[in-house]
This record gives sequence, C-alpha cells and structure tokens, in this order.
Amino acid sequence: MKRNTWTENEIKWLIDNYPTMGSDFCSHILNYKKSKIFAMAHKLKLKILPNVKKKYNGKLDELCNVNPEKFKNIKTKEVSYFLGLIWSDGYVKKYNRNHDIVLTMNEQDILNIKETLDKIGKWHYNFLKKQRESWKNQIRVSTNNKRIYEILSDYNFTEKSKVSPHELLNNIPKNLHNYFYLGIVDGDGCFYHGKSKNSISRQFSISSTYEQDWSYVESLLVELKVKYTVSRYHKKNGSSSYSTIRVTKKEDIKKIGDFIYKDGKNIGLLRKYKKFLKIIE
Repeated sequence: MKRNTWTENEIKWLIDNYPTMGSDFCSHILNYKKSKIFAMAHKLKLKILPNVKKKYNGKLDELCNVNPEKFKNIKTKEVSYFLGLIWSDGYVKKYNRNHDIVLTMNEQDILNIKETLDKIGKWHYNFLKKQRESWKNQIRVSTNNKRIYEILSDYNFTEKSKVSPHELLNNIPKNLHNYFYLGIVDGDGCFYHGKSKNSISRQFSISSTYEQDWSYVESLLVELKVKYTVSRYHKKNGSSSYSTIRVTKKEDIKKIGDFIYKDGKNIGLLRKYKKFLKIIE
C-alpha cells in the first residue's frame, strides 16, 4: 500500500540513495509512488548523477512501449520503413505534456502493415469515427514518448512539410534506404495504371505540400537515371495547394519499383505493389 507521509529515516535514506539509484529503485524500496519520489527529490534539490542518469535512461527506454533507441540507432528495415511513412503521412507533435508520434491510415492498410509496426514496439491502435458515410474506416496508430519526439525533432520531422530528410537519411544505413523510400511511397505515392480506347496510361507520382522540398527524391531519381517533373499547384479558390513529383515512362517506373521492392514484397502495402506489377506487365 502506498503511503503519503515521510519519516526522518526515509528522507535520510533518499538523500543517500537517490543520486546513485534513481527514482524507480527508490520508489520500490520506500513504497512511494514515483511522483512522490520526484517531489521530495526536487524539494531536497537532489540530482541523479550523470553516469547513473545515462544508465537509468537506457533502462527506461527498454521499458517503453516503443524503444527510443531504435530511432536513435536505426538498424532495421521496419524502423526505416516506418520513418518514411511518418515523414510522408504522419505527424510528430508536442502539446502540454504529450509528445505524440501518430500515423493515421485506412483500416485495411493498417492491418496490412500491422505485423511490421508490431516488430518495432507496442502501439496504441484506435478506430476513428467516419466523418462521412462514403469514407473508409480509419485507424490511428500512436505512441506518446518524449525521447522519440526529441530524436525525430532533431531529424526535422516537425518541419517535414517544407524540408528534405537529408540528415535523417545520413543516419539510416545505405542498405536500408529503399525501405525509407518505400514508406514515402506507401504514404504519399501512387502507381497509376489506366486504359482508354487507344492507349494505356502509366504513371508514378508522390504528392505533398506546395512548399515541399523534393531534393531528396530528386537525388534518388537522378541516381536511378529516371526522368521526372516537379509541378506546383496554387489554387486561388481557397482549396489546398500542393506539389507533385511525377514519372511517366514505363521503364523509369520499373527502375523505381525495382529499387523500393529490391528484396521482394516482404514489407509495405500489398495493393501498391500489385499496381506496380500491373504497370510493368
């Protein structure tokens, strides 16, 4: 049972042990809530020693639903892919004491990639009420984690509508870059295949905000020797403005698909992979 009053012996014990043991240990030994430990430590002006704090933070990371270390030292295709998804179609936001990392997609798409997400950590999945009957069911995937927020902020995720993720890509191993771009495509990209009476239309595009810096995509397309165009649409009637990077030649679309799916279809949205295969048939 948690208690609310401090004895002189408990205060002395806290003074002797808090700097080297941290709040979790003190909470367990003294049988006080961590909030009480923090409050008394603040009142007594106690500080956790720097070397202990580093070890302590590492243990806290391991206890998180989603371990921040996975985003600081990027080593897996799942994390690289997720970062692409968040960069294109998610958001990183701080308000009050919350530090949210959020991805919202239609229900079928989330179910398609849930196995990938669950390999990263334990997420909160929330069904969202449809605003219109014609809309598809939506699922919100999120975690509230200050350390992940700080790491992603350093990668410019809070400014992602205007900048390119060059710093982030420098921290992703080169052999995992295709998964990051796959996340971008699954978030904001489109493989289009349509037929008319006289011709077949094929197209690959990624769309984002009007001010989007496309240099990171352009760098990839130049490396792949793909021809592309960038268009910006500014609408005067009050509707949203946007920009699009577009590829129209079948052989160039194939180069893009061969890159992002270079290890086969073992991750990502199946419906977009199938559309790519249809284009290159």
